[in-house]
Amino acid sequence: MNLFLLVAIVLLVVYSGLQCMFAVRKLKMHRKEKHLKDLGVTPYGSTLCHGMVLNEDKRGVIRDSKPSASWYNRLV
Repeated sequence: MNLFLLVAIVLLVVYSGLQCMFAVRKLKMHRKEKHLKDLGVTPYGSTLCHGMVLNEDKRGVIRDSKPSASWYNRLV
């Protein structure tokens, strides 16, 4: 009985530690996202997976409204 109780306590401590770690990581990601947006770096991009569309004067591409995958790589 004591061994079962000890294993249960250890599992709960490990689980709560992981939850705290994920909460801190999420907080850091939100803080970094806010910092990047304040600097003018937006999560939207025109990549091949989104379908690049040229603007009217053919000198650039129109940004789309879908967040790019590279945005999430910057946050981690």
